Amino acid sequence: MICLICSIGRSGSTLLDVLIGSHPQGASLGEFSFLGKAISLDQPCSCGEPISACRNWQAVLADVASDRGTDLRTTPYALQQWDAVASVVIDHDHQTRWYRLRTKLHSAACDLRFSAPPHSMLRLPLAPTLAQGVDNTLYLYETVMRQWDKRFLVDSSKNVHKALAVHEANPSDVRIIFLTRDGRGVFHSRHSSGFSARESARAWFRYNRRAQSLLTRNLPDEHLFRMRYEDLMADPPGVMRSLCAFLKIDFVESMLEVTPGKQHPVNGNDMRLKPRQELRLDERWKTDLSAEDRTYFDRHTGSLNAVLGYSD
Repeated sequence: MICLICSIGRSGSTLLDVLIGSHPQGASLGEFSFLGKAISLDQPCSCGEPISACRNWQAVLADVASDRGTDLRTTPYALQQWDAVASVVIDHDHQTRWYRLRTKLHSAACDLRFSAPPHSMLRLPLAPTLAQGVDNTLYLYETVMRQWDKRFLVDSSKNVHKALAVHEANPSDVRIIFLTRDGRGVFHSRHSSGFSARESARAWFRYNRRAQSLLTRNLPDEHLFRMRYEDLMADPPGVMRSLCAFLKIDFVESMLEVTPGKQHPVNGNDMRLKPRQELRLDERWKTDLSAEDRTYFDRHTGSLNAVLGYSD
């Protein structure tokens, strides 16, 4: 089984990925769409080793080389997955201007595709590179599960279109979590990191409007789990038990431990590089967000925030 997390960045997706992956039968992959970049730049795995020295990932790469005759260590993007645009650590040789343009075109086409009724003649086919990317992704999932001897994997790549395409290809084995966080918290986090108020509000609004619409339209209720970051932090055992029931796995106490150092996710929030942490609610926006910025957010995106359950 594959569990994909859909959320805009700074909503707690890496944390949730690590918590689910703490189950003895599961594993956290992090933002798996960036595996090629992680190999190309030899980025650190959460275990503390660079990808090139991590025995878990080396077992996967060796299996791919033996099975497909493809050495991802020398050709990291040979099994390209879904489009993924990095904003912090960037492989500029791969993420070119043309790549970014193609990604925007693919995204626009996917918006149209997944807005049409399933199985209707209005539903466009996936672009060939994306269709091949889904096949590559499913193949890599299978290879990781076999090499790591796991029953299920968690992929926090976040992309709604990818999640829907992977689910469409294998609906019986794919489940999706729609994770939200109060937009004021995401707005504050992005704005504090140097993004303008307009960019911060717009990014949150565009992502969650798309996710709210497309996930609801394309997934049966029993395949979609809605979770709020704030609820998870208020009652970790209760929310994780509910999630386990959705995933049809047994709840274990280790799923309440934030221990990314024991796992092997690639890419994601830098919290994955700290061996052990505490579960702690981050609501600094309540004291640090200026009245002017709060008014700006409420005016431009407050209606969607309310729809998602944040009405105070």
